[in-house]
Amino acid sequence: VGNYMATTDATGVQVHQYASATIEAEVGDSPVVLQTATRFPWEGRVKITVAETGAESWTLALRIPGWCEHAALWLNGDIIAGGASDGTYASLARVWQPGDVVELDLALSPRLTAPNPRVDAIRGSLAIERGPLVYCLEEEDQETGVDLLDVCLAPNAELEVVWQEDLLGGVATVAADGYLADVGEWEEQLYRPASAPETDARPVKLVAVPYYAWANRTPGTMRVWIPQVRF
Repeated sequence: VGNYMATTDATGVQVHQYASATIEAEVGDSPVVLQTATRFPWEGRVKITVAETGAESWTLALRIPGWCEHAALWLNGDIIAGGASDGTYASLARVWQPGDVVELDLALSPRLTAPNPRVDAIRGSLAIERGPLVYCLEEEDQETGVDLLDVCLAPNAELEVVWQEDLLGGVATVAADGYLADVGEWEEQLYRPASAPETDARPVKLVAVPYYAWANRTPGTMRVWIPQVRF
């Protein structure tokens, strides 16, 4: 597991995943100790403190995930880098001193993700993501009477992040504007003429939770891919 988080080579230390931890490595013949502190994936700020280092220059490389649209970097309180991400690494080469602090801020804006249109089962649908997490709708979190088979996302749906300390051990939920279709006219009908009137729908607020946390409450329906067109 440690190698998933960080690696080292003759040039320095590469941090790939972000979690609060102590990283112990050797760069050349010198021991290096880094202390990382973060609330990732709920917050995008990562603080890395150099606790021990040798006297030679080495490079600290920090991964900028492909989903991150903007990242900013500070060294000892001074901003030194920022801008759009291309899914690579931000690198700092210097003679480090114990007590040096690097701070990385990864934008965690919620986003809508579309599938390849050749995936027939989810064509015309979108998924909600935030940072590295995929989200899902669970029946438990929706308004009374909302059947997840009958919902869709509103065009240009706005996404709102809400931190809920007492939910599922503490999670950030994402609320999205959607619609609930009135499918009463479809009772006992599997098909009907395409010329029939469009199904009525009413606005509804949809609430998504991290996919990893589903099925930990009362039994109910769940979905990840949500149609993006109005019924």
